Amino acid sequence: MKGTPSPADSTKLFINAVTGDLIWDAPQKTGRYNIAINIAEYRNGVKIGNVVRDMQIDVYSSNNSPPVNGPLTSYCTEAGDTLKSVIQATDDDGDQIAQVLSGGPFILDYNKARFVQTEATPGFAKGTFTWATGCEHVRDELYYIVVEAKDILDVVDKDTLKSTDSDNFTIKITGPAPDSLQAASYADSILLTWKPCPCENIQGYEIYRKKGSFIYIADSCATGIPQSLGFEKVGTTTKGQSRFADIRSPNNIQQGQEYCYLVVARFNNGTLGRVSEKTCGALIQGEPSIIKVSVEKADPASGQMLVGWLPIDSTALDSLNAVQPYRYIVNRKLPGETTFAPIASIENNIVDTLYADTNINTLIYPYYYRIDFEYTNQPNGNTATINGGQASSSYMLLSPTDNAISIELLKDSPWINRTDSIFLIEEQGPALVAQLTDTNRFEHSQLLNNRAYNYFYISHGEYTSAHATYYTRNISHPASATPVDNLPPCTPLLQVTQNCDSTYNMLQWQFSNDSCLEDVYKYLLYYAPYEFQELLLFDSLNWHNGMKYIHIPSFSLSGCYQVATVDSFGNKSAPSEIVCADDCQYFFLPNVFTPNGDNHNDFFVSSYVKGYIKSVYIEIFNRWGQLMFKTNDIDINWDGRYYKTTRLYLPGFTTTFAK
Repeated sequence: MKGTPSPADSTKLFINAVTGDLIWDAPQKTGRYNIAINIAEYRNGVKIGNVVRDMQIDVYSSNNSPPVNGPLTSYCTEAGDTLKSVIQATDDDGDQIAQVLSGGPFILDYNKARFVQTEATPGFAKGTFTWATGCEHVRDELYYIVVEAKDILDVVDKDTLKSTDSDNFTIKITGPAPDSLQAASYADSILLTWKPCPCENIQGYEIYRKKGSFIYIADSCATGIPQSLGFEKVGTTTKGQSRFADIRSPNNIQQGQEYCYLVVARFNNGTLGRVSEKTCGALIQGEPSIIKVSVEKADPASGQMLVGWLPIDSTALDSLNAVQPYRYIVNRKLPGETTFAPIASIENNIVDTLYADTNINTLIYPYYYRIDFEYTNQPNGNTATINGGQASSSYMLLSPTDNAISIELLKDSPWINRTDSIFLIEEQGPALVAQLTDTNRFEHSQLLNNRAYNYFYISHGEYTSAHATYYTRNISHPASATPVDNLPPCTPLLQVTQNCDSTYNMLQWQFSNDSCLEDVYKYLLYYAPYEFQELLLFDSLNWHNGMKYIHIPSFSLSGCYQVATVDSFGNKSAPSEIVCADDCQYFFLPNVFTPNGDNHNDFFVSSYVKGYIKSVYIEIFNRWGQLMFKTNDIDINWDGRYYKTTRLYLPGFTTTFAK
């Protein structure tokens, strides 16, 4: 009740919001206590209701020590396993102990849990908890088991009360993982197979894939696949399907990459089971795959490109019933062209997988290549062609800026680059300026403006087939750029101050960093006489003339201003924040005057800025709305007397209307 203090406790009184356990450690006074518990219900993170339940706690004074449960362990068990746990309790007074267990597993419709107390001696009790779990027990939520150890007493009085120790432990039942996951490689797919899950209450399986190998040791109680692993879900199957074909396509798996897979079962209630062991695979070489496009000589006329590829796998040839004559066709597409054109062919020598493209302009880029394979189909003798994938030469996109050049490394290739080494071409030879591993961008800074810088880069990568991993080294086209100052100078911070007596606005500005001054050539001043009007350039100021400006508007001091900066290269900064000035108050009336003849504030007199007030009409009323005084005198000079009788108006409030 309101105003009633909480019961005193020696340590703590709290409720576990997750388990619902109420802990009072420990009451200090006997009596009856009532506790109200507010239970809120949430669905998908949204509160949908609540209920208040209350309970009574009777606290007695007793010399009987309660029994104590032994240590309890929470379990994580795979469906189908039988869980056994020995539970003990002791009593310092040597009383007999009754062990009672309760919880969800004891009230199931099938495969209920059992507890049998196997030993009961004075001061000691022991029993065995047994639960033969099944697939129907799989769920995301934990099962809670409440363990109670109770005194068994022959006599109960006010000094000897039965005591109980209550604790709990949890059980997580997980679905079994798909077993014996294997990957079989083909030219156009990777086929996954696994043993069916022994549970009948599954919807099916989810298949996940990641490019490249990895190491993952799953927690013994983990279910599903953690997002941190970087796997993507690539397919599902129904309960009766324990195989999945990952088909090659432009937006799916490609030759030259290793892929690793995990499979997990999804149960009818939406729960995911344990994840399978990983399996990895790569497509077999069903087409000529380019693994090298390197600029071996940079020249506008006698340049040379070296193109290398992997031959078709022999198993793929067997499946095609291919016989000689064989022929590789080298196709090329130059910068600006949209279609490939054949430039060379290699007859019958299936292991010859290098081609030098010579006497070309390698200062332009990129070059695209594609290797096709022609063979004779047995038994009809027709010529068939397998088109390989394309690959480009490596090149750079250079973006010059102020004393720096941004470098972006580009290519279109089926292999994976592991490192890229960027070199600056100097008179004494190439100089390494950066080595990149996890990015394709680099900014070369602290350069001189208006000086040309020439670069190329060497990439080291790898291509993975079903049988081996091949390493490749490729040189890019050279590229050149000249740093220029194309960065705008800093934006100033503007302040506007009015001088009403001299009728001008003082504009002053500064920078958040003094180094900004080094890049300023002149200032641009913008003005609009009214708020929300477009500000127009009305003057400029050279940097050596300082950072202040006096502006004398034509009509009034109200108006809005902005300042921008320009550097010596013509780069213009963003304008400053718009700062507006209100018009000056040219006419003022006092709040109080004292017409008592002491020659101090005896007259109600206005103050004003000369030259701005043409005429004034004044009316002064008392608190009852009676007109006390009126005048056209700009100075007013009211002595406090009623204008009709010249009688001094008693002290009080007046209202003044001025026009």
